[in-house]
This record gives sequence, structure tokens and C-alpha cells, in this order.
Amino acid sequence: MTEKPPGDERKENGETVAAPQTKTQQRKPFRLLFLLFVVAVAALLYVVYATELIPQKFRLGSFFDSGRKLGPLFGRAAVENLVSSEEILRAVGRSPVDPSKVLFPVLEKTLSPEDAKKATGATPSEKGTSAHPPDAEGRPSVPPAFGETPPGAGPTVSERSPEKEAGDTSQPGELTAGKQKPSGAIRRPQASAERFEDRQKSQEEAKGSPNKVQAAAEDPPQSEQFQLPGSLVVKIHNYTGTLPKWRAMVIFDDSASMSKKLKSWGSSRAESAAGLIGKLPEAFTPGSKLAVRDFLCSSDGKKSTASCPSHMLYDWNDAPFSGLQDKLNGASPGGKSDPCAAAAFTLKRDFAAGEGLSARIVIFTNGYTRCASSEVLHVIEKNIGRDKVRVDVFAFGMHPKRKRGYANLVERTHGAFFAIDRPAEAEKVLARYKKILQAPMMEKMEVKGEKGVVTATPDQEIPLSPGTYSLVLPTVAGIKASSRTVENIKIRSGEATLLQIKVKKGKPVAQATKK
Repeated sequence: MTEKPPGDERKENGETVAAPQTKTQQRKPFRLLFLLFVVAVAALLYVVYATELIPQKFRLGSFFDSGRKLGPLFGRAAVENLVSSEEILRAVGRSPVDPSKVLFPVLEKTLSPEDAKKATGATPSEKGTSAHPPDAEGRPSVPPAFGETPPGAGPTVSERSPEKEAGDTSQPGELTAGKQKPSGAIRRPQASAERFEDRQKSQEEAKGSPNKVQAAAEDPPQSEQFQLPGSLVVKIHNYTGTLPKWRAMVIFDDSASMSKKLKSWGSSRAESAAGLIGKLPEAFTPGSKLAVRDFLCSSDGKKSTASCPSHMLYDWNDAPFSGLQDKLNGASPGGKSDPCAAAAFTLKRDFAAGEGLSARIVIFTNGYTRCASSEVLHVIEKNIGRDKVRVDVFAFGMHPKRKRGYANLVERTHGAFFAIDRPAEAEKVLARYKKILQAPMMEKMEVKGEKGVVTATPDQEIPLSPGTYSLVLPTVAGIKASSRTVENIKIRSGEATLLQIKVKKGKPVAQATKK
């Protein structure tokens, strides 16, 4: 038999019977009636509450309240629980104990006529009657509370006139026989005003008196405050620099590895390096100085793993360096060398300051020993200054792995690195090196001020603080050595000054303009 869905109608005995309803369909009328009931109750409660039909104590949620009106929600303390100073004073007044002894024990002590005269400058009879006369027992009475007028007393503070106050000569804080000022009394506005006036007068007297120290130091003039740094650019007409004069130390690596015979080099790399060093007088400018250091090992026949110490093969001599080639031919190769250690040693010992020559280190090596460039740079910074020494390296058949330390030393000192892999390249390298040594250099000038000396090259912007400076020019053709100083150069706040230098009759002529 086929079943029909619950919602379908079916016929039984010729009658049509509806399908039974589900639970959801049966609950719908009940939910609607419940919702209407909740809304009606809420509306009724709102109307009753708004029209104040419910007593206040029920609205505030307190069934045991006495019905008194309460203050704001943040201050619901009962009025009876608050402490009133007026009630305390009234209760103390009914006590058999003297109120003045309880509230103001300091007033228990009475002043003698001598003490009163010292305090006020007059006796009680001369001073007159007090504003608060003593009581029957001779003790001073308690001053009335602020705003109260006791029977028989004079006017209150609000009623007192300035004319009456003018007759009172007592100072604030003093106790007199005619007028007592207890510590618990309320401060009068006039007393604070008098203290302010006294303090202001004392400050004015301190400022006017030469014997008293000022409370605050005088502020510097406004012209010296909030100043911005300025700058200076020096332009010298027709100045392209001067030929430098060098003080060059040659480190000649004549170790066993350099002295080894190789077919590609014809003889040895040490001989090729010695021949190139002998031609250096052609490259250096007149007035330069040159010295050569090599490595001297002991001749006792014992093998040693340590590097041979360097020694002076050719001492300092001026160009054209006579006898240089003979010294090179007399060198005794052998042993192990450390060219970078020799460079650090010669920087400490052989370079004197104040000669007016530019320092240069020239290393001829194959790089068999690694170069500790950091040690050399440390010695340069400590003894001479990195920007004052240049290191050049001539690498004779150097392995690429060995070039790192030497190349770093050359780069950090702005020197020159030449890789020579065949003997035929030596002549070309020497020609390039000659151009470097004989290129005009922009000498540094000195800017002298109150705070120190600044060195810079021409056409370089120099940041300076506002003030007056003097300038020492480099060696310029046409300017006498005694006339190289330019005085009274003004640097203003936040301005860039361009100083143009021209040569006229052996003296510099300066013209300053805004850049």
C-alpha cells in the first residue's frame, strides 16, 4: 500500500479527513500571544514609572529607607552623618573645660608687658584696646569663627574698612598683647597680599643691591641665540694645484720566494723589482725624498719560521737619489718577509711630522705573506692620519687570493695598485705611476677661528659657526709666502659665503658674496 505525505488529504469511508498538524504549526498561536503579553507589561511599567505612581523609595530600590530625600548618586551620604565644625565648636563651648585650652593651647601662655612691648613696639596701654579683649579670668578670648559676630565685638572682616586696617602696625606671623593670631585661624586675604608685597619689595632690593647675588643669570643677547651654522667656499682664480713633494718609503721584498728563479721572469721577481725601483727617480718630483727598506735575515744557517726584520737599505736622500741602484744590487735576498709589518714599523719610526712633504709607502712584493691591513691602518690613524698617507702596491706575480689584504690597504688610503704578471709590463706601469706622482694636487688651506682650525681644499664647502675667521691660502703662483693670510672673514647665521681670491701685485684680493 502506498503511503501519502502527512499534509495530504485522504478519504476514509467516503469522508474527507485532513492530515494531522505538526508541532511547529500548533505552537505558532501561543508564541504570538506571549509576545503581545510581554510588550503590554513593558508598556504598563513604563507609564507607571514615568507618571511617578510608584513611591521614590521603591524606584531607588530601598524598602527600608526612612523616606528622606537623597542627594546625587555619587554623594548619597546622609546629611546627619556629616561632621559640622559649627556643632563641634558649640559642643566644646558647653564643656566645663576652657575651649581656648582645647582648641588653641598656644594661647594659654600670656605675654608679659615687656614681651608685648618687644613684639609690638608698645605696651598694651599704648597700643590700645585689643580687637579680642580677655575674658573675666584674664585669658585671651577665642576669636570668633569666620563670618560670625559675637556680642559686643567689632565689625567682621567683610565690614572692616581700609582706614581701620591702616592703624595696625603688627607684622604677619607676630604675637602681640593686643592681637593674637592662633595657628588654626583662617588666613585673611589681606595678609597674603601683604606677604606678596613684602616678597616683591625684597626681590627689588636684591636686584638693586650690588652686594647681593642675582637669583637668575642674565640671558645672553638675542643676537647670540638660535643661530644656524653657515658655510664657506673658497675659489682661487687660475689655481689648478701645485706639484706635490713626496716623502716615500720603499718596502723591497727580497725574500726567498721573491728571489726564486722562474723561466717566465727570466731570472727572478726580486731582480725585476730592483730594476723598477732604480728607475723611480724619473717618476718623483723635484724636492721629494726617498728611502728603501729590505729584509735582513741571520746568516747562522738555522731555519726560522719567523719573518726577517726589516732594515734600512737606502737612507733618506733627495732627488735624483744618487747611489740608489748600487744599494739595490748589494741586497742579500733570502728568508721570509712581512711587507705590511715593515710598513707599520716604518710609519712609527721614519716619518717625522712638520716637514711639509706628503707621505707615501711603496711596497714591491709577490704577496707570499698575507697582509694584516688592519694593523697598518691603526698605526696610520694613530701616528699620522689616514688622509695624510698613501700606500701603493706593486704586485709581482701575486696570487689572486693574496691580493685581498693589499688591495684593501690601497683602497682605504687612496693609493694605487699595480699588478705585474710579466717583466715586459714593468715599463708601462712605471709610466702610469709617473703620471700619478706628478699630477698637480690641491693643497689644503687652513680656516682659523675662535673654536679651532679647519683644513679643506679650495672649492670645498666648509660648514662653520657664525663668527669671524682668518684664511691661510695654499701655495699659489704669484702670491708671496708672507701674504697668504686673509683676515676678517665674516660668517653669518644660515648663510653660505663664497670667497673669491684673485692675485694682484703679489697679494691676494678677496671678495665675499652670498652663494
